[in-house]
Amino acid sequence: MHPSEIVCSEQLCRLECGERFVRSWRQHEAAVSSGPNHVVLGLIHGLGDHSGRYDEMARWFAGRGIDVYAFDLLGHGNSPGDRMVIRDYETLLRDVESFFDYVKNRHSDSLLGLFGQSMGGNLVINHQLRGYSRPAFVIAGSPMLRAVNQPGAI
Repeated sequence: MHPSEIVCSEQLCRLECGERFVRSWRQHEAAVSSGPNHVVLGLIHGLGDHSGRYDEMARWFAGRGIDVYAFDLLGHGNSPGDRMVIRDYETLLRDVESFFDYVKNRHSDSLLGLFGQSMGGNLVINHQLRGYSRPAFVIAGSPMLRAVNQPGAI
């Protein structure tokens, strides 16, 4: 599929946890797709990262018929909040849950999965271990399970 046939949208959205910047990618001819065989992937970025860095990967998946959504966590990218200031870990997990609900509301009968990279990988693992909503699948890419050197104050 030619890259121009992929539609990317970007907007500040009101999620249950507050305003967050959300991106989505899909094939041009597809409306908001759903159905029991339609796969939708939600991307969770890492610490100090943002959803825009996953553009190439998201376009790859979209070119294969998988709708992709990504959002900027609180204090990251184009979302509001002090840069990389995280009040507590549960705030991040609530962000993931709110994002999951946002995508699920748009694709209620699709196979919805979560992919997290680095800190995002940690979040998708703990999102499941702590009993939040159950996606059809979870992928944790290089999950940040424990830092060799704990981050200092910024």
